[in-house]
Amino acid sequence: MTALPRLLAITPPTGPMGLGCIEAAVDTGAPLGVLLREPGASPAAQLDPDGRLGALRLAAHAAGIPMWLSCDAAAVTEGAQRARDAGLRGLQLRGDPAPTDIAAARAHWPQGVFGRSVHGRPRAGGPWDYSVFAPVFSPRTVSSHPKAAAGTRALQAWCDVEPRVFALGGV
Repeated sequence: MTALPRLLAITPPTGPMGLGCIEAAVDTGAPLGVLLREPGASPAAQLDPDGRLGALRLAAHAAGIPMWLSCDAAAVTEGAQRARDAGLRGLQLRGDPAPTDIAAARAHWPQGVFGRSVHGRPRAGGPWDYSVFAPVFSPRTVSSHPKAAAGTRALQAWCDVEPRVFALGGV
């Protein structure tokens, strides 16, 4: 499996996209990865060079920063193909995906690195390479589906059973 970064910058769900995290990673050598995420958008729309995430994706690519694409399980075939063709490292499936959803993604892209967005109680042992647990603290971005902050004890429970967990939400 491709090594995962120690820091994962996740694009906010809406609004303008700054390049500060890319510039900081280049300047400091920080072990950064980027998750391209635009809720409700198709994989094609998220990877459109003229779209909201386009400048960030191109800057990260030019800097050699690894990227993943967030997508729904229903779009896993398109997501895997488009992310692979765009030079990304893998996919992150939204919304607490089932192990079979990750297995389907891996069938379309055996070399990809696959993650999942998770909430609530830990569910360990599956075909994923990492988990993004959220929200640890109250998110600072506006969301159409606000979730209550889970806190650091819930994050610790995930870290006790999963080898690779990224924390998201107000961090």
